[in-house]
Amino acid sequence: MNDVEIEALKGGMVSLEGLSSDNLTGFDVIAESPNVDTMFEQVLKLQAELVKKRDSDRYKMVDVLRIVIEQFADWRSDFVTSENTVYRRFATILDSLFRGTKVISQDGECVSQCAKDTVLMLQSISNSVSSASQLSKSGSKVDLLTIAILSNNRVEFASREWKRDELSEAIKLKQQAKNLRTNAAILSSLIMKGSSPYLMAMDWLGTVGYAYVLTFKEGVFVAQPVSPLMVPKQPSELKEFKQTLDFLFKWKNFLSDSIQKVEKNNVSSMNSLRGIMVMPNTYDEVPVHLPRLIITPRPSRKRYIEEVDVEEPDHQ
Repeated sequence: MNDVEIEALKGGMVSLEGLSSDNLTGFDVIAESPNVDTMFEQVLKLQAELVKKRDSDRYKMVDVLRIVIEQFADWRSDFVTSENTVYRRFATILDSLFRGTKVISQDGECVSQCAKDTVLMLQSISNSVSSASQLSKSGSKVDLLTIAILSNNRVEFASREWKRDELSEAIKLKQQAKNLRTNAAILSSLIMKGSSPYLMAMDWLGTVGYAYVLTFKEGVFVAQPVSPLMVPKQPSELKEFKQTLDFLFKWKNFLSDSIQKVEKNNVSSMNSLRGIMVMPNTYDEVPVHLPRLIITPRPSRKRYIEEVDVEEPDHQ
């Protein structure tokens, strides 16, 4: 695929709306404060003024800044920062950002159900399948899944990874590829649920990362970077956080829009038919081409489908 073809596939990407100009101006006033105490004082003043508008973007922006400024002292006390430390501190930002919305951050090295479904489908069409106990463990673990509970059903919208910056380039690329495959499986599921034909996700290496849009066009998954990301560790870095903060609100708005689209398409009935392909009523209709995805298998003994005991319990 040449550069012209790649650029054509990127065409029509999602247009995102983040913080308003007024809110960004408010950020500049705080970021240009001469010291941490003044920053904190201005943040608390604004929060007090907005206490009755806690669901507004302006209040959320100020609350995120409060969290970031409070963490400056924590970063100074760390000699070695683990990926769990970076994730834990960033997770508090996400908690504030998504408070009052339907977006949920599921952590604890969870496994994407969409990726597990993809593994099962590939095993089925290749005439082999793992045992039920092996199947319940299939799929790579990820650090964080962005989900929503809609009509009592769990719907995935993105996965994210945090890794130490000190890792080798080979391991970094391996982790990024794993996250791309997981998000491709999630995107495949969202397309079948009637959501947008793209999703937004992040990858992190230490306190820096990047956000990208993953789309499916003409039978190909295309990932396009949309914003660099960073977590400031000292007051002098706060101005650089502006782009990351603006993207986080774009992402929040994008997720809310995606959730609404899935809800309109009756997610309850869609999930009950998970994995079933609906054929066209007439031969004149054009069938939907579902995304093609390959999940790297783990070395283990596979059994043919006819070998599996249908009464074997499901341990999910």
